[in-house]
Amino acid sequence: MNLTFGFILFPDMTQLDLTGPFEVFSRMPGATTHLIWKTLDPVRTDRGLMMIPTTTFEECPALDLVCVPGGPDKWH
Repeated sequence: MNLTFGFILFPDMTQLDLTGPFEVFSRMPGATTHLIWKTLDPVRTDRGLMMIPTTTFEECPALDLVCVPGGPDKWH
């Protein structure tokens, strides 16, 4: 079974919250993974690592699962 996974990028996300699940899902036989953002420009994580989107929201194919990583709580 081929599955397509999408990982949403956003500024100040926590890198490990994205790359941990990405490692697991991308190792599944036949899996396709996409890093999604509104542009293809690099997105900076909360610790300064730059993540490179592979597709945009507009161009993203149909997905079987969407993963939204966490980020620092800036609301208190």
